[in-house]
Amino acid sequence: MILVVESFLLIHESLILVGESFLLIHESLILVGESFLLVSESLILVSESFLLVRESLILARECLIFVSESLILVRESLILVQQFFRLVAWLSEIAIGIIHPKAHPKLKNLDMH
Repeated sequence: MILVVESFLLIHESLILVGESFLLIHESLILVGESFLLVSESLILVSESFLLVRESLILARECLIFVSESLILVRESLILVQQFFRLVAWLSEIAIGIIHPKAHPKLKNLDMH
């Protein structure tokens, strides 16, 4: 009879240990689930980061296009300034030729009358 009682006590202790094992497994599964949620949130954040990087690259590209167009406009402006100074020099020669026709050999044949 003592052996039967001891067997039941051992079975009871075994069942308690099995129950505790199931609790530990349950807690582990909860932690695994929470870990998956954290990984999922991290992947969402990485995805959002990639979108922000993409948008930044698009903005950088647009800025470079703007700078390129600005440089083209600066070049065209410099060409216009160069042409203006050539025109001023040419007009100066004509003015000198009109004022002093003998002093300017190119404009000797210029008939102003």
